[in-house]
Amino acid sequence: MGVVIVSVVFCVLSYYLSNISAGNNVKIAMDFILSFQFFITAVFSILMVSGSFHKDLNDKVIYLLYSKPITKVEYLTGKVVGFFSVLAFLSFILFLINTSAILIINKISSLYVPHIVLTERTFIFSLLLTFMGLLLISVTTLFSVSFSSSTLAMLVSFLVFIIGLELSPVKELVTASKLVSEVNKIIVKVVYYVFPNFSLFDVKTIVVYHFLKFSPFFVSGVIAYSVIYSIFLILISLLVFERKEL
Repeated sequence: MGVVIVSVVFCVLSYYLSNISAGNNVKIAMDFILSFQFFITAVFSILMVSGSFHKDLNDKVIYLLYSKPITKVEYLTGKVVGFFSVLAFLSFILFLINTSAILIINKISSLYVPHIVLTERTFIFSLLLTFMGLLLISVTTLFSVSFSSSTLAMLVSFLVFIIGLELSPVKELVTASKLVSEVNKIIVKVVYYVFPNFSLFDVKTIVVYHFLKFSPFFVSGVIAYSVIYSIFLILISLLVFERKEL
């Protein structure tokens, strides 16, 4: 509920910020809203996953569950399904709030505004890719919880998320520079392919500037990347959690 309220407040704030900024206020508002949506929902995902395990351990809920005919794998699988369901519902609610805000700003704006159908179409693609990014960050947090405490997992997951957002621009900058040694370029490339690349899910530029089209290959590739990476981390988390002493 808190995330929804903050989202509404930020949508209102984005309108006033866009009015005092140079350029098309509709595009600026869309940029603010989409940037905020991905960041705040990612932070919520991290807090939700790490906080859920912390609460279960502190309240002894997990021990009560283990007194019944349920395995650690079943417990963790149920958690994953629950997390995904909450994220899907939250993403849908924020999608409704954000698109409504953009439509209202479109209506009251005195400048040129993009076509409504085109705006909605790109917003739907943005919702889909944002949701896939949220799945990956939640699974990354789950993976961290399997190896460490909830607090440490939360910090590690947040750092991984921040690093993942900057992977693509850093890689392009380093590989194109003649001042960077080949060893450092190799290290950056290894990190680029090993760390979850959250910059793939940040598509606000494509949504805001409609001359950049959504490629079906790009969308399907990003979805496949999220699914494969998530399945890999879930399988490792299940193996580790099965052997973990609680």
